[in-house]
Amino acid sequence: MRIATTVVCALALSPALALSAHLNARAADPGLTLNVVVSDRSTAGGAALGTARTRADYVFADVGIRIAWMTPGQTPAIANIGERYIQLVVTDGARVDQGVPSRDPILGFAIPSANRVYVYYDRVETLALRRNIQPGWFLGVVIAHELTHVLLPESGHTPTGVMASVLAPDPKEPLTFTDDEGRALRARLSGETTLARLGIR
Repeated sequence: MRIATTVVCALALSPALALSAHLNARAADPGLTLNVVVSDRSTAGGAALGTARTRADYVFADVGIRIAWMTPGQTPAIANIGERYIQLVVTDGARVDQGVPSRDPILGFAIPSANRVYVYYDRVETLALRRNIQPGWFLGVVIAHELTHVLLPESGHTPTGVMASVLAPDPKEPLTFTDDEGRALRARLSGETTLARLGIR
């Protein structure tokens, strides 16, 4: 995901908005569970991860998907992790993407073939604080975005919403998946379709 430094952000998520998002979320089907293995390699992201998980939970629950958050010790050996496990690595930008060409700083990227996502907490925090947004809330949005790139590797970016190429959080209009994205995500996790048949644009 490429994010320009001119990303438009809004004010911090209010408790009322968080409650509203929770109440409006569709009940997640227990059978549609996405297992995410979290490895925090950042220098300061640990405190924000709880908020980030909650935010990502709301985003996915709205389309009927539950996230089961795990640590590396709770999973099978890496070689045996199936397609329902995604490895999420929270790190700092300078550590990982030196070989990733980009004119603009990126907040994270996904490697669908390896079921792996990298998110750069230091960059997320800088942008969030610059616009008076809770870093954990913005981190949750970025995590949801990158997880979706693993689940729907051919879907690309959209003009707005969670999968926008440039994220512009607005507390008045919380970022959500489109109906088509929701259907495709549920189909992906329920085994009703294959990656080759997914074609949202």
